[in-house]
Amino acid sequence: MQHKGPWNGGLLATAGDLVFQGTATGELQAFHARDGRKLWSYAVQSGVLAAPMTYSIDGRQYVAVMVGWGGVYPLVAGELSFKSGHPVNRSRLLVFALDAHDALPAPAPTTPVDAQQAARGVRLYARDCNSCHSDAAIARGVVPDLRFSAALANDEFWCTVVDDVALSSEGMIGFKAIVGSEDIRDIRAYLIQRAQTAAARH
Repeated sequence: MQHKGPWNGGLLATAGDLVFQGTATGELQAFHARDGRKLWSYAVQSGVLAAPMTYSIDGRQYVAVMVGWGGVYPLVAGELSFKSGHPVNRSRLLVFALDAHDALPAPAPTTPVDAQQAARGVRLYARDCNSCHSDAAIARGVVPDLRFSAALANDEFWCTVVDDVALSSEGMIGFKAIVGSEDIRDIRAYLIQRAQTAAARH
């Protein structure tokens, strides 16, 4: 089995000559154990590190896998890991069966970004955020990668984090004294733009 890059999931081999594996690029795949032919795949919307497992209840067989991507490789490799892995972590347990018909919800739509707002944000980020959260917002594992911070999803919460020390217990200081509310939103726009650039590259 050839993959785009490293950090793919563990293997499950069944008595029916099937091999299941999740990938860093966000698929659960099934192969024929004897000749390696790909028989099936499903987009799980995040990378997979765990090995699938199988079980049966009342004669119905299931394949389950913990979906989620992370670990030392994306933390250390940073931008390089996006070339072979999935940049978004959506942790969840997925269970499959032959006669199942449910589907995953569509990923959240891309947030529109005002280019001028993001341009102002890049200057503010360089001045106030760069020294902790790394150049171009590519974190190296010591602090959270702000491009993929859950706080970005909600403007009000983002402002609370940056302005009102909502995460001071985690080491995030407040910038209320030096950064205004519009500046905070400009930085958010820049980080969303950086996240979208990384996702498009992937």
